[in-house]
Amino acid sequence: MANQNAAGNQGQVIMQQQIGIISEFKFNMDWDNYIERLEQYFIVNSVVDEKKVPLLLTLVGDEGYALLKNLCTPDLPSTKEFKELIKLMSNHLKPKPNIITERYKFKERKQKDDENISNFVASLMNIASKCDFGTNLENHLRDQIVWGIRDGAIKKRLLGESDLTYKKAVEMSTAMEAAIKDARQLAVGSEMVNVIRNRDKKECFCCGRTNHQIKDCYYRNATCNNCNRKGHLAKMCRIKSEAKGRYPEFQRETQQKKECSNFRGRGKSSSRGHFNLRRATS
Repeated sequence: MANQNAAGNQGQVIMQQQIGIISEFKFNMDWDNYIERLEQYFIVNSVVDEKKVPLLLTLVGDEGYALLKNLCTPDLPSTKEFKELIKLMSNHLKPKPNIITERYKFKERKQKDDENISNFVASLMNIASKCDFGTNLENHLRDQIVWGIRDGAIKKRLLGESDLTYKKAVEMSTAMEAAIKDARQLAVGSEMVNVIRNRDKKECFCCGRTNHQIKDCYYRNATCNNCNRKGHLAKMCRIKSEAKGRYPEFQRETQQKKECSNFRGRGKSSSRGHFNLRRATS
């Protein structure tokens, strides 16, 4: 037991002498990224070539070693060179993509509704890395940025540039996107200020205006033509507004009765006049 603890402690000391940490490879990791980190680990720790294969076979874990053993059959992985083992795993885990398929994905890639331009460009670069564009990479990226960008104003501005390059397209589009975002935020802020200002404006009880307080109103001692009370104009009379709002049917019926009464009165007077005329002629 003591020997095991001593061995474990010795292993910890050895690991502490190394720079950086490399975890065991898992199949849900990206193999290319893992190997890039492993090679940097070799450089910073001055790992000699003779130790690269043993370290790799240790770090790939049980499943990785079993796979490498099958790929190396009938030879053992330990008999291969480091680069040979890397190539065997790369061909198995990441087979060479179909260029036509990847270029189709590239051409179909457009900026999403919830995606900023920087992330859109990063996604295009990731897809383009599998398209084998060679020296025309930046031209393809430039064209797809213009084609796939969502904002119509930015697209129009880029199309107006006769000497547009990939770098210029990225700089212009990201700058315009930031300016549009700032302008929208300022507009929202102005709207909120106006809402608050309008909310704080209260109508004067005396005259209905909003540019002064009641105590400063010119009409605070005016007499209402509707209720004959002092302190407000007729247009601000509460009695008048309440009557209109609460008793419209009663007002219509009263008006109709008044009109009928006037009509009957006119009829009676006409009949009496006609009767008197007949008596006079007779």
